[in-house]
Amino acid sequence: MEVEVAKRFENVLLGRVELELHVTHEAKGTPRREEVQRKVAEMESAKPELVIVRRMEPEFGKGATRGSVRVYKDAANLKRLEAHHILVRHKLAEKKVKAAAESSVPASQAAAPAPKK
Repeated sequence: MEVEVAKRFENVLLGRVELELHVTHEAKGTPRREEVQRKVAEMESAKPELVIVRRMEPEFGKGATRGSVRVYKDAANLKRLEAHHILVRHKLAEKKVKAAAESSVPASQAAAPAPKK
């Protein structure tokens, strides 16, 4: 797997570096987010937990993938700025669970109309 930075933008106001990547992976499947995260952390001299892989889009039939990555300066900015589902995807937050219904009867049975006679 070879990672090439297509575009690099240092966003000083938000305390992060935004990267557009071009990843080549001949004769292999699309690389996992964790692999890309480690490789970018190594390239940018950052901790892997401060690297957020936003998007990975494989190019059909080419053995290449385009991606969008953000490298944060500190964890506080990362948790303040990133969407909750992205934090869950990177195991930096817990998934929100909807409150369970008060009764143990499934909704499909509770809402069923009475049979007609």
